[in-house]
Amino acid sequence: MKQILKTFFEKYDLHPNCVVVGVSTGVDSMVLLTLLQEILPSNAIVVGHINHGKREASVMEEAFIRRYCEEGHLRCYVDYFQENEGNFQEEARLFRLQFFKRIMHEVKASHLFLAHHLNDDMETVFMQMMRGGSLARLAGIQEYYLEDGIALCRPLLETPKQLILEYATQEKIVYYEDASNATDDYTRNWVRHHIVGKIEKEFPDFRTSFLEYKTNLSETADLIRQARDCYIQEFVHSINRGNEWSRSSFLVLPPLLQREVLFELTKKNRLSRAFIDEIRHLIENNKPNHTLAMKDSWFEKEYDVIRIVEQSTQQVPKSILLEELKDYPIDDQWTISLTKKRCNCECNSSIIWYNSSMLPLVARCRQDGDEIEFDYGTKKVKKCFIDQKVGKSFRDLPILLEKDDIILAILGVARSKHLSSLKDCDITVELKETKNESKSLH
Repeated sequence: MKQILKTFFEKYDLHPNCVVVGVSTGVDSMVLLTLLQEILPSNAIVVGHINHGKREASVMEEAFIRRYCEEGHLRCYVDYFQENEGNFQEEARLFRLQFFKRIMHEVKASHLFLAHHLNDDMETVFMQMMRGGSLARLAGIQEYYLEDGIALCRPLLETPKQLILEYATQEKIVYYEDASNATDDYTRNWVRHHIVGKIEKEFPDFRTSFLEYKTNLSETADLIRQARDCYIQEFVHSINRGNEWSRSSFLVLPPLLQREVLFELTKKNRLSRAFIDEIRHLIENNKPNHTLAMKDSWFEKEYDVIRIVEQSTQQVPKSILLEELKDYPIDDQWTISLTKKRCNCECNSSIIWYNSSMLPLVARCRQDGDEIEFDYGTKKVKKCFIDQKVGKSFRDLPILLEKDDIILAILGVARSKHLSSLKDCDITVELKETKNESKSLH
């Protein structure tokens, strides 16, 4: 077992000054911790333990790992997970991730060691096959990868669980057994007991075949990942709260690559393949506008623009009273700004000139039947949006500028004939972006 760890360090040329190791006090993590102690000095090892509070033994396990670290002169960090209503496994996973990142930042560690083993990997692959997922997910757990400046290391990933148990017995390693592992309460447990366990009994060579499958699929996934990343780098642009890219560039991609791009850009939501294909369907159809809610984000299609944006908790007002010179936020992207007129300022659909003595104005959302008057006649506001290809998300903002029930302008879209007759204009009313992003109304 010690040689497995040494080989892992040599394979990835690791020379860490400080590592964080996740320890649950189960046999896998206690074996990993013991092995790390044999090849690294104690001041280079930091233990991270989470008390999930799901079992009575959690208190004893926490006390054990604290005592173990104290006797071994290891730094130990402990945090407590409080379950909310929702998916316990997913919430706990995200909590662990943030916990370890916080420790690593504090102790300035660059490597995180986790004790996943071969049986964990096999279970993960079967679970992904059941749920549907990206090619990378179907390839199982990665042994080593970099993310956000952190090297995530799983040196026991090709080691069977049985070998870990035998080593723990041989070396008299103390560990705690989670009694919930014997139940079928979670999907992973069911897969462990009813699929992986039975396959191993019926097909002794399955582990070897699995590793060959994993290697082949991982190599294929690497090629697809490179193509995916090249597309994202060239065509996907960062905007406020998310990303946007062009529908036309997306549609020329083969379906497999389309899925991988969407999986990557929505990875925080951990969507199923069925959900990803629903997004692809919305992108492919010819309707100009679509929105679709995900767990923590929104999918938006507005003509040739596609966006994945985080959901905002900010309430967008239906109307705003503009009565003095200041900024009036619409949402976290757009603001209506009233300022003194500069001689060289441009008058257009986004910046209009106005007379301060005629304040207040009202900026409001569109209503059915709204019309705006031009020199050549009257036009429905809805038709203006369609003609200018204004996206649905912007149509719902309070961008209609109104005075005495007359629409003076659709900010960023059109100006009515009534503005041209105004005298002594000394201020400007401007629709502007809160942050300098590449997003526009059209």
